[in-house]
Amino acid sequence: MMAERLGAHSLVDAFKAQGVNSIFTLSGNHIMPIFDAVIDEPIKLIHTRHEAATVHMADAYARLSGKVGIAMVTGGPGHANAVSALYTAAMAESPVVLLSGHAPLNQLGKGAFQEMSQADIAAPLCKASWTCAGPQYLAADFQLACAIAQSGRPGPVHLSLPADALESPLPNASATPSPSAPKLTLNAPLTSEKAQSIVTQLRAAQKPVVIVGPRGCYRYAKQLHALSKALGVPVIATESPRGVGDPSLGAFAEVLAQSDCVLLLEKRLDFTLKFGNAPTFKADARFMQIDSEANELKRSQNALGSRLEIALQADLSSSMDALLHAAQSVPTKPQDASWLPWVNEAIAYRPNTWSTATSKTPNHAHPGRAMLALQAILDSHPDSVLVIDGGEIGQWAQACLHAPNRVINGVAGSS
Repeated sequence: MMAERLGAHSLVDAFKAQGVNSIFTLSGNHIMPIFDAVIDEPIKLIHTRHEAATVHMADAYARLSGKVGIAMVTGGPGHANAVSALYTAAMAESPVVLLSGHAPLNQLGKGAFQEMSQADIAAPLCKASWTCAGPQYLAADFQLACAIAQSGRPGPVHLSLPADALESPLPNASATPSPSAPKLTLNAPLTSEKAQSIVTQLRAAQKPVVIVGPRGCYRYAKQLHALSKALGVPVIATESPRGVGDPSLGAFAEVLAQSDCVLLLEKRLDFTLKFGNAPTFKADARFMQIDSEANELKRSQNALGSRLEIALQADLSSSMDALLHAAQSVPTKPQDASWLPWVNEAIAYRPNTWSTATSKTPNHAHPGRAMLALQAILDSHPDSVLVIDGGEIGQWAQACLHAPNRVINGVAGSS
């Protein structure tokens, strides 16, 4: 006799359809039906000791793999514990889906066990946050959550899973999400005409620079290198809360202050760029911006006024493709041929004294020399992943260590 299919089985089917092979989780009453349904499937349940850790691990997974990271926790206090980590994922522009157990739908408003407005709690830190309306919507809701997490500027999405939706016999699955679910909106790609206009502006400048947000540091690093080569313009990705003062960028902040034309490519004009103000930027530097979010363009317009000459809404991937194509059809290079190598030299700069410095504390190693020893270990493991938290020692690590893969605390400044 075939076992009865429950709502949880529909959700697990959606996991497999989405290509999910790992879920970072901490078990609890509300989500045990999912554990039962997934136990015989080729999906790893990676257990943590704290709910926030499930989101941090899903965040790191997403950054390193380019896939959606899935975190799963129980409802009520378990959900509340996980929420703080959503801020780190949001600022890192990391596609994470947080699945939280939830009080049964048929008990809401009656004082159910661990009942709280979970979607409202997570909403300020997420691209979207809602509660599944029944077992028939579980699969479609999960698919929508993954799509939203990856669209536009990626970021975390929260979906609450009521216990009775998971435990109930599965009716005919709905092809559409829950009635309260948000709509998926996609940006139009950057047109070739607009891309050519931007490239023309960059190449008419003496000292242009392109600054990219956190995703450029991991998912699009190769494409951005190709774009810099095609444009003949420095393309710099930033993911540190220190912004252009990121220790891994060497003396970049010093040369940036001389740039006369800046393209913000899916990079927020925020505290990491000193809001576009002098002396970080020249007082008369011209700005252009391509961003997937209209509110970011509006914020830049409010801050820069007439200095923001071009503001376009488009996603990062299509924008890079369009700019790369336009670079091949706009023949001239920037007027100052020494600018690109000068910027690259500034980024690579590290004081020579770091490798020979001694600690002022007897029998202690200077951080610069300690990093040399660590670098040798990283070099002997070509598939290594360098994970750096905050604090001053973390700044030395960012300045001195290089690895094929790096995860730092990100723009949030905490992890």
